[in-house]
Order: sequence, then C-alpha cells, then structure tokens
Amino acid sequence: MDWSSYSLADFLMFGPDVFLRLYVRTNQDIWPWPLLAVVLSVVLAWLLTQRQAWAKRAVLALLGVAWAWSGAVFMLQYYGPINSPVVYFGWGFIAQGALLGLIAPTWRPMSYRRIRGWDWRIALVWLATVAALPWLVVMESGEWRALALFAITPDLTVLASLPCLLMLPRKLRGFLLFLPALWAIFSALTLWTLGMTTLMIIPLAALVLMPFAIFLNRR
Repeated sequence: MDWSSYSLADFLMFGPDVFLRLYVRTNQDIWPWPLLAVVLSVVLAWLLTQRQAWAKRAVLALLGVAWAWSGAVFMLQYYGPINSPVVYFGWGFIAQGALLGLIAPTWRPMSYRRIRGWDWRIALVWLATVAALPWLVVMESGEWRALALFAITPDLTVLASLPCLLMLPRKLRGFLLFLPALWAIFSALTLWTLGMTTLMIIPLAALVLMPFAIFLNRR
C-alpha cells in the first residue's frame, strides 16, 4: 500500500454540509440549554471583573462545567460518531473539566495589585469574543441555528478558556493547555481539509495566543 498517495481528505468520512449540520442538530436537540450557555458567558464575564477569591474559584468551576459539557454532548454524542478521534478528545475534555472542578475549591488565589479599568476591559473583550465568533458558523452555513456557542462547541470553549487560566501558576497553566493545543491543531487541520478557512480563525487564534497564555506573568 502506497501511503504517500493518501491525503487528509481520505481519512474524513463526511463533508462540509454534514459538519455544519452538527451545530444545528446539537442546538435543536438540547434546546433550551443553549440559553444557559449564553447566561454562563455573561456570568463568567462579570466574574472576571471581580478580585475576590470566591470569584476566581467560581471562574475555574464554571470553566470546568463548560469543558465537561462540550466533551460529553457535542463531541461524544454528535461529532464523535462521524470522526472517531473526536471520541478520545471528548473524554479528554471531560477529564479536563473534572480537573478544573477539583482545582477550583482547593486553589489559593495569589494577591496582586488591581490595575484600574483593566478588569472591565478584559471582561468586555472576552464577552465580545464569545458573542461574535459563534456567528462564523452561521455565516458559513446560512442557518442561524448553527451558532457555535461557548460551553457547547469545543473550538470556542478552548479559545475562551485562555484568559480564564491566566490566574493559575505557569506550570499548571502549561499542563492544562496541552490538551487545548492538541485539539486546536486537530480542529484546524480538519477545517482546512474541509475547505472551511473562515472557521479556522477560532482554532488558529487559540494557537497564536497559547504561548502568551503560558508564559505571561500572572502578576
């Protein structure tokens, strides 16, 4: 067998239409839970503006819920059956969510000086990101029910997690970002193979920002 004659497209058992339909089916089947994902996004944005220890722990706990929900629902129930490697990623997302849930109540947030105005700016940028990027799938599919929401779809969940993890120590950040990096590479290659270059913006943005998320001084 001449493996050099194969391309990435030969390993995909679905096309762009089937892939885009995943978002529509997921949102339809779990309705009205997408509304809860929107509420979660707003609550997380508000928590990012708070400097109390309980707020930081709440960010990590809710982030863990988002990871576990995305892995268990979108990846295992919908995406995994048509793309077998996604099943392993789905279980990885669930494990990552459980780990964040374990870290949240036991972690001691460090104390650092408040920079006036920056908390709200970060929160607004975060909220604008999770509000605007889901419409890329809508633009690609022409179907408004294809919204790729945070806490449901993995690409946006990975990207939105980066600023939330900045509060953790650098070594722990690096460990927690290993799976997101693998997923972003896998997702970008899949979308490139499907010819969906517009949707590649989300995983590629995560890959570009990931070194900053690892090495940025949390002070």
